[in-house]
Parts: sequence; structure tokens; C-alpha cells
Amino acid sequence: RVQVVVVGVLIMVFLNLQLTCQPWRVPLANRADGVLAIALGSMLFCVQADVGPDSERDTNMLGIAASLIFACLVATIIGASAYAIRARCMIKKRFHSFVSHVKAEASAQARFFQISIQ
Repeated sequence: RVQVVVVGVLIMVFLNLQLTCQPWRVPLANRADGVLAIALGSMLFCVQADVGPDSERDTNMLGIAASLIFACLVATIIGASAYAIRARCMIKKRFHSFVSHVKAEASAQARFFQISIQ
């Protein structure tokens, strides 16, 4: 049992190190990846705690813990998906106006702005 806990803690430490050193491009994906990995690892710990020769186990408590972890897992997936869809559907206006990168058009717009300022 101790070996499983130590290996699990090492996996979580290296997961945290990986998320810090090589994060996803989008911060939401980085957080969701961390939460999902920790939830799955915790679910495996609950299953491992229920397996063994001991007959005096409180399986009801482990079932509640596994259900809560699964609910967290589903909520994270639904929340991240909803946020990503919302971010994709929103129209973002980065600039108030756009000056063309084409030389002729940019010079014409610059002359227009200069005349309108004077």
C-alpha cells in the first residue's frame, strides 16, 4: 500500500513539474489537464484502497469519495468545454481601427488621417 501511495505522489509531483515547465498554450487547457489528471489519480487511489485481503473495509465511504471525484471530473470537462465554446463564439475586436499592411493603402490612410487632423 505504501508503494502505491509513494508512486502516486511521485506521479503528481512530476505532473505539476510538467505543467509548470511545459504548459499548454491556453491556460484553461493547462488547468483542466492538471485537474483531470489529479482526479483520475485520486480515483485510482480509491479503487486501490478497496482492494485487498482486509474484510473490514468501509466501502460506503470509498464509494462516496469516488463519486465526488467523478463529479469533479465531469464538472471540469463540462466547464472547460463550455468556456471554450463561449470563447470561440465571442467576436473579439482587437483594434479600434486597422491600418493596412499594404504600403499603398497604408500611405493613403496616413494622408487621410493627416488631412483630417489638420
